[in-house]
Amino acid sequence: MAQRKSINSILERIFGIATLQLTEFDAKRALLTAQLCVVAILTLTVSIVIDIFSFYFYPIPFDLAAIGLSFVSLWLNRKGKFMAAKMLLILTINLLVLFLISRMPLGMGFYLYSTCITIGILIAIGYEQMRLGAFLAFLSAMAFLLVMSISPTDPEASGSDADFVYKNLMITFFVSGTANATMIYYLLRDNYLYEQMLLRKDSDMVAKNKLLETANAKLDRFFYSTSHDLRAPLNSMQGLVQLMEMSHDVKELHSYANLLKGRVQNMDNFIRKFSEYARSSRQEISLEIINLRHFVLENLENLNYYGHGDHVKRIVEIPESVLIETDSIRLQTVLGNLFSNAIKYQDYSRSDNFLRVAYVQANHRHLIIVEDNGIGMSRDDLDRIFGMFFRVNRNIEGTGLGLFIVKEALERIGGTIEVSSEPGVGTKFTLSLPVTPIG
Repeated sequence: MAQRKSINSILERIFGIATLQLTEFDAKRALLTAQLCVVAILTLTVSIVIDIFSFYFYPIPFDLAAIGLSFVSLWLNRKGKFMAAKMLLILTINLLVLFLISRMPLGMGFYLYSTCITIGILIAIGYEQMRLGAFLAFLSAMAFLLVMSISPTDPEASGSDADFVYKNLMITFFVSGTANATMIYYLLRDNYLYEQMLLRKDSDMVAKNKLLETANAKLDRFFYSTSHDLRAPLNSMQGLVQLMEMSHDVKELHSYANLLKGRVQNMDNFIRKFSEYARSSRQEISLEIINLRHFVLENLENLNYYGHGDHVKRIVEIPESVLIETDSIRLQTVLGNLFSNAIKYQDYSRSDNFLRVAYVQANHRHLIIVEDNGIGMSRDDLDRIFGMFFRVNRNIEGTGLGLFIVKEALERIGGTIEVSSEPGVGTKFTLSLPVTPIG
């Protein structure tokens, strides 16, 4: 794609060729045709300059006519008539060189241009139409042989001396060699650029395949864990229903109903977390400027309706003036999960439980610290807490998705999260958000 854009850019800016409907190969071929026209014009111009300095004016009118027809060929190429442009250029250069060979002494070396013409024909027609290119090159070679057989060999017969013929041979050799080298250079350069494009595509494909493999493995684990976590409460609910069918005691039925209600609530929490993750992964990033202190206080108010939330003191150490630009929906998801975990994993043996939220700016990053003095975690748990469905304490109700969602949401907005914890002391999360947000 990068190579195609590069070719199209050159065609449009330099040669004015409209490329909207061109395939990659057609665009490349159009560029080569335009380059051949330029090579022909430059070669003929150099020949005219050399002839003027040599006081040899006979071929100049014919060279000028060929330059004019080369410009016509370039114009046809610009208008999208690529085959007509190629054929006109091939015919023009062939007729000019054949005419000069027929009129000039053979020793002046105009036949050397035959190699330029053969290479030019094959490049212009291209591999896709190799038979046509080979046929035109063969016709050109036969015409050269025929005209060379009737070309004058005696310099004096054409009014030229041997020294003049020799000088022109050297000039023809230099100009034809330069033209050949220029065409080969264009061909090699374009092929090199195309090879680089293929290498980049191959590299991109390998990278994408690795990402797909990682995503598929992650998806497999996700579905396995999801089905397991959904099956467990369903089996429990099914068992409770069977017990209720066998029981006739009202108190016992009431107890089973409460247990069933709890299982339904657990499943509802799981599905809600699942939906939260799905929404976060699909939703586009939407940036807005928020007052961080007000934003944190609003989210802390949600804890008023959370079980045992009133047992935890909330401390907010964020200046009133702090404004940050970020995705407020994802940040709300992150803070909501961290705040609810602080309540859920509080240490009930304490009477001074707290949840502290602070802010600092360092190294062009916004740092939000969420700290509590709850039950804490072991070092082994710290290495796994951001994994999908991992739960620190199986005795405490939860889905194991909260911190996984936190990490995923932060990564989407260019953020990171670090954690430190000690059992019986508490846990500290440090969120790092870019000052210049992603989006």
